[in-house]
Amino acid sequence: MIEMLLFYKLSFITSILSSASFSIIGKHFIWRNKFLELFTLCQFAIIGNLVGHLLIPFIHLEVTPLITSIAFFVLGKTLFDILRINSKDRSTRMITIYLVLNSIQFLMISLFPNLETHLNNGLFGSMVTAFDYENMWMISIYGLLLILLFFYNKVISKNSLEISFFQRNKKKTKDEYFLLIPVIIGVFGLGLIYTLSFLSLGAIILANGFSNQRINTLCTAIISIFASVGGLFLSIYFENLSTTPTQVVLLALLCGLVKLSRTKLL
Repeated sequence: MIEMLLFYKLSFITSILSSASFSIIGKHFIWRNKFLELFTLCQFAIIGNLVGHLLIPFIHLEVTPLITSIAFFVLGKTLFDILRINSKDRSTRMITIYLVLNSIQFLMISLFPNLETHLNNGLFGSMVTAFDYENMWMISIYGLLLILLFFYNKVISKNSLEISFFQRNKKKTKDEYFLLIPVIIGVFGLGLIYTLSFLSLGAIILANGFSNQRINTLCTAIISIFASVGGLFLSIYFENLSTTPTQVVLLALLCGLVKLSRTKLL
């Protein structure tokens, strides 16, 4: 057992840092009413990932899928800003765009069947099969993110609350891109399902579960860590369990139990 834990030690560290990071920044997308837009932008990133794998035989650069994922994500964000997809029928437009992008993904799979594995990895990812160098750069990114959030989370929260309560669209988008970067990395390295689930589930289920936001943020982060690490451990111990679905289901169960217990206490 100890040997198994030591073998996957980098995956466990990635699990801790990524889940804590997503649980903290997820509420900002929800407060700003940007989560559906984020979900749609992630589809651009997945297409970029697939395009990058098509280009590797010609460019011979292993980081090409990451570069193209970021490029397509930024392209999608730029198009949304230019077209001003922020109107009252925004949700309908986002769903329509998602359906088109999803169709493009599966069209690419039908044309290039070897991309199917990369699409599955883009959706579900897997900490168990990640290489050491992949875990190392994710540990570095999410470790740095947590340090920066320790100093700047109050400022970002202020901006998010102003947008949420006063519908104030700030011209300065530096903090928005600061929040988007770890999401792009998460979709590429950890998969769409894991990233969006740990961004949203805790923030939504436990939205009004605690007396103040500081306690809420801390408790949501702790629950997310337990769910991510616990799901990873279970998927390693029981080989038939898929890592990401186990982590997401465990997160939903833990958040639900905490919410239920808080409701009964109140």
